[in-house]
Amino acid sequence: MGFWLILILFISGGIGKTFGLRYLFLDPEYLNFVGFWSFFFIGFSFAGFVTAWNISTYLLHSTRFPFIASLHRPFIQFSINNSLFPILFIAFYFYKIINFQLTNHCDWSVLLGYLIGFISGFLGALIVFMIYFRFTNRDIFSYDVRKRYTAPRFLRGLVAQRDKEQERGNVDRYKWRVDFYIDGKWRLRRVRSVAHYNQKLLTSIFNQHHKNATVLQLVTIIALISLGFLMDYEIFRIPAGASILILFAMLTSVLGALWYWLRGWHVFALLGLMIMINFFTIGYGGKYKNKAYGLRYNTEHSAYHYDSIPKVQNAEIIQSDIDSTLEILNNWRRKFGTEKPKLVLVGVSGGGLRASVWSMRVLQYTDSIFDNEMSKQTAMIAGASGGMIGAAYYRELYYRHLENRLDGNLYDRFYMTEISKDLQNAVFFSIAVNDLFLPWAKFKDNNGENYPKDRGYIFERQLNENTTDILDKRLSDYQKIEQSGRIPMMVFSPVIANDGKKMIISPQGKSYLTAPKSAHKNPQKVEFDGVDFQHFFKNQNPGNLKFTSALRMNATYPYILPNVYLPSSPPIEVVDAGWRDNIGVDIPVRFTHVFKDWIQENTSGIVFVQVRASEKIDTSEVLTSDQGIIQSIINPLGLVGQFMGMQDFNQDAALDYIQEIYGDFPTDVVRFMYRPSQLNEKASMSFHLTKKEKKDIINAIYLDENQASLEHLRLLIRN
Repeated sequence: MGFWLILILFISGGIGKTFGLRYLFLDPEYLNFVGFWSFFFIGFSFAGFVTAWNISTYLLHSTRFPFIASLHRPFIQFSINNSLFPILFIAFYFYKIINFQLTNHCDWSVLLGYLIGFISGFLGALIVFMIYFRFTNRDIFSYDVRKRYTAPRFLRGLVAQRDKEQERGNVDRYKWRVDFYIDGKWRLRRVRSVAHYNQKLLTSIFNQHHKNATVLQLVTIIALISLGFLMDYEIFRIPAGASILILFAMLTSVLGALWYWLRGWHVFALLGLMIMINFFTIGYGGKYKNKAYGLRYNTEHSAYHYDSIPKVQNAEIIQSDIDSTLEILNNWRRKFGTEKPKLVLVGVSGGGLRASVWSMRVLQYTDSIFDNEMSKQTAMIAGASGGMIGAAYYRELYYRHLENRLDGNLYDRFYMTEISKDLQNAVFFSIAVNDLFLPWAKFKDNNGENYPKDRGYIFERQLNENTTDILDKRLSDYQKIEQSGRIPMMVFSPVIANDGKKMIISPQGKSYLTAPKSAHKNPQKVEFDGVDFQHFFKNQNPGNLKFTSALRMNATYPYILPNVYLPSSPPIEVVDAGWRDNIGVDIPVRFTHVFKDWIQENTSGIVFVQVRASEKIDTSEVLTSDQGIIQSIINPLGLVGQFMGMQDFNQDAALDYIQEIYGDFPTDVVRFMYRPSQLNEKASMSFHLTKKEKKDIINAIYLDENQASLEHLRLLIRN
């Protein structure tokens, strides 16, 4: 019953409202389009879940209703009488769809097409399943008692014990009183006694039905695993909501089968199975762990321990990286002739596809207003998660524009459409049909190594498909371009889950960002809080890292995308950069501290541009001390949900320190913040956006506070 409750909470927004889970069911996309087929797959998958639920309940409870064995097509009639929850759920679901779509100004004819799509998929799947049971399940009128079901040898003891109980009549204590039932023609009928039937015959009928149900469950799971090999083809990437329903159907089937076959031992069996899987994958699990595509894993791994980090980031290496970056800055400076420009440092926040679209919108819009002066004066971009995906996409478009290799206008809304396309369907489909069974399929990269195909792989593939493959590059492809100073440097900083340090990823060495400035010449003074990717993995060909893998490592939200394991000993595990800096402040602040002398000599000031996918202060939060005793007990845990706000406090202090260090030298902060302009609530923080959410994000640039920031920025970079 828990699965029904979870689905209701999903659709009503009781669970995952911030992450837009309800839109996966109320506004599903298939092949980047909401229509008949997207709802068809939701309906088809829902029928699969309902059938799995009916099979499981039939396995567990059919013997409570012995009269069913005397009816024609017992399982179908059991399903009809077990249809209360599916019918109520469909009514609730249709109500939510109609309310949502009409609120979003959907035409009634279009809405009718959505509902017909769902009904068509639902009935189509039910017909397929019913045909199977029609030709496999026997009833009392066609059953040959001599052809009794024989269980597998390892289950025969349990089956024999249950059969003996039933044949002795002990099953009576499990019976539920039923006076009426609904037959196959949906007529109300009175239950008739089956006392005159041989108990052994009734037991055999139920056993035979249970066998057929188990076979269907196994065939379905095998079919799902097979679909995992087809995820490269976009046509098979069904809506994410359908993948969730498939996942629920599979879990219902597995739990129901365990409960049926093992009865009171099912909990112990499930725990034992989990322990066994964990034990047997300790040694071999590495082959299934997600990897950074392009890195060499079949060579000696870099040693990762407390003493190894200073050896690869010593004073000499740090100074070499500083000198290399000074060359980049000098090349950047030459673009402006004798005039001293403002040094623009951009920090973009995380927030899924919402952040991608918002960062892309701000960068594209400011360039269109300032005739590309924004990108020209930007020396570095840093940040987290989705914001870096949108910034990376625009930076590549800007570079192609400079090279006269861009098809179309740099400011065309077409590019906004591309970056806002769904990324969630592919990820959820992979979770449902591939990752849960361990990703057996592999692909070969240009270095000859094989990597597992999982949701990390399909995420990168979908991102490249959405953006016409312009980000399908290697990290080293940007080395010379950044060195020339023509485009901004880009620094990724996913967090190392092992110890909380940052993994600093850039086409160039950036070891000076792995510790406060005072540690550059005196490592004993303060701790290194970061690891330079280029130097630490110098033997693993770091430049060959796929650029999309760097983007994904920086945006690895737990469970949605897999944690990436890097070729070190022990393995480094990296997660979303937002765990330490979700706003993109820390890297620019540390950068300006290191290059203070050069900046003061060669520029007319610093402009920190923050592109935030949420408001700096959420005024909708209500602060209260009126709590119950249970809330008071768990209240300290509430701080976990406030870590974004705590980051803000620390980073405001860091910006203040920089302004104090620079004294009278101009240092300014300009913020572009997304907040709902047309909706009553924020766009969801996920890899899927509805049409209305996309429009709302795009229009947020016209909010008064963002237009004021735009004017402020114009005065700064043009003076």
